[in-house]
Amino acid sequence: LGSIKYNREKQTTCIRLHGHFKNEKIPSYIIYATIVHELVHYLHGFSCASKRLYRYPHRGGVITKELRKRNLDELEKKTKIWLKKNWLQYLKKFEN
Repeated sequence: LGSIKYNREKQTTCIRLHGHFKNEKIPSYIIYATIVHELVHYLHGFSCASKRLYRYPHRGGVITKELRKRNLDELEKKTKIWLKKNWLQYLKKFEN
């Protein structure tokens, strides 16, 4: 749904969001949750010049733990529920 990439030459970091987020049928909290998720990677030292806090970006539930620490765990839960219920069905509309 999103990605974060570091440009060593320019020393900049860019968060990219899935183009489907332009569709008004995607709840805004899904977009917020995706941005927050990518910012946690940045906070942990991924896709930036900072030292990584962890070897792997998701192992051990570090994203969920960080979100919980920042009182954003409900956003993550709500997002997972919506994605599980709706995302594949939504994408099928765009096949072929």
